[in-house]
Amino acid sequence: MAAIFSPFPGCARTPSPSCSPSSTRCFFKNRSGLGAQSSGLFCSERSDLPKTFHKKDKQFVRSSRLRLNVACRAGMIMMPISVPIVPYRMPGGGYQWIDLNNALFRDRIICLSQFIDEGFSNAILGTLLYLDSVNSSEVLNILVMGSGGNVQPSLQIYDTMGSLSSPISTFALGYLCNLSGYILAAGDKGKRYTMPTSVITFEPIAGAARGNADDIMNEANELARIRDYLFKQLELKTGQPFEKIKKDMARRKLFAAQAAIDYGLVDQMVPPPRKDKKIEKIGDGLG
Repeated sequence: MAAIFSPFPGCARTPSPSCSPSSTRCFFKNRSGLGAQSSGLFCSERSDLPKTFHKKDKQFVRSSRLRLNVACRAGMIMMPISVPIVPYRMPGGGYQWIDLNNALFRDRIICLSQFIDEGFSNAILGTLLYLDSVNSSEVLNILVMGSGGNVQPSLQIYDTMGSLSSPISTFALGYLCNLSGYILAAGDKGKRYTMPTSVITFEPIAGAARGNADDIMNEANELARIRDYLFKQLELKTGQPFEKIKKDMARRKLFAAQAAIDYGLVDQMVPPPRKDKKIEKIGDGLG
């Protein structure tokens, strides 16, 4: 009787007469995982696979997994985590490799694209004050996006924008939430823009005061003062009555692009530029 072929040397065996192909019993023993199993539904005999088979089987599976992991790691390309480096043309001629944020700052473009905390607010304030001191006649372009930030750091940016001598142009990109809408409306009238798919959301200012009654009352009074200040600023920027703004902003309020224009938050919509593609006949193709 011929021996059963095995992929591992020294592991060939002779099938049992009771386990012939014509019988109802299985020709090969049931195996699950890396070890031999007991008799199943169609196999009543115990597996007689030698221990060397299971040992070599484990080694083969382990080495296969290792080769697969190495191949996957070798073929995987990770996205860059750091800020991209781009060539920037210097005013005196020539190019210099600088990071992307620095290149945008030199072109007077500032992106508010992350949560505004103390550190980020200080960096934006320093950039605004420096660019305004260098050239106060050129427009500062502020791209507003993201989920806003903490109250005091956002108010620092808002107040600094109003104290600069440079013209300020604001652009709404994507989804604006929290205090981002107030920063968007703080731009100069006629220079506030929005993209067609932008959504501006205003949410009531909330606090998390804890302690005795006096502390909670002081916190509530401070929040009410900041709320009224922002509503009065919004009244100046939009031309809407104070009572209407107070009523509209009592709950979460969403403005689409056209609704923001009608309300006075922005002045006009800027669709993305379209470039006409010239179709040139290169050949008759492959057919």
